This record gives sequence, structure tokens and C-alpha cells, in this order.
Amino acid sequence: MPGNFEAPSHVLLRDLAQSAAWRNRGDLSGLRGTGAVDTAVEYAERLLGLGCAVDAWETTYVHVLTAVPDGPHPVLHWMSGTALRPVRAALSAAEYEAFVAELEPLLASAYPVVDGRTLLPFRRIFVVSQRP
Repeated sequence: MPGNFEAPSHVLLRDLAQSAAWRNRGDLSGLRGTGAVDTAVEYAERLLGLGCAVDAWETTYVHVLTAVPDGPHPVLHWMSGTALRPVRAALSAAEYEAFVAELEPLLASAYPVVDGRTLLPFRRIFVVSQRP
């Protein structure tokens, strides 16, 4: 499961959606935040409580994203297929373009492009469980 809801990408997205300029446009209240996914320990505790054998762990992958000349910021492009989908669904096309125009420089500051690449740490939680 993704465990990156507290990463700068998602925090910046939620902060912008909750800003005075955007909080009353469309329904942006459904963006996932703190508590969207439990920790590996919480999943393990829950499954152990059900009598299961459990292996639970988390890791952070570092995605190396390539910047495309004259394209969107690499993290913005990455998010367009995931975290930005509810925003796109909630806003008109023009509003969505304005929203990402505000989000892009925030992402560029948090995830600088160096030598044509951006590093995106991406935390994942894994749980394998078996019933006895």
C-alpha cells in the first residue's frame, strides 16, 4: 500500500486544496491525508489479534524521474495519474489547469530537478498474512 500521504507532494497538494483560493471550488475534501493508510505495526497488530501469522514491513523506493524539456515538472506528471485524479474530477478543465499551475512551482521547490532528473522518495507498506 502507498504510505506517502505525508510526503511533501501530498502535503502541498492538500494545503493548496484547502487554501482560501480553492477550498470552495469543487469538492476537494476527499483528498487522502493523515491516517489514510495504517502503519505496518497497526496492520500487524490487527492481524495478530485475529490469530494470523504476519510479516509486515515498509520501505521507501527512490524513483528517479526524468524531466522532459518544456514538459510538466516530473513529480506533477507522476501525480497526474494518482493523487491529482480526484482534483481533476472535482474541477472544470480551466480550474484544474489553474490549480496545477499553482501546484507546480511548489513541487519544483520541494523536488528540485538536477541534471534533468528528480528524485521522488515513495514509501510503501507491505503485509503478508496467513491464517493458521
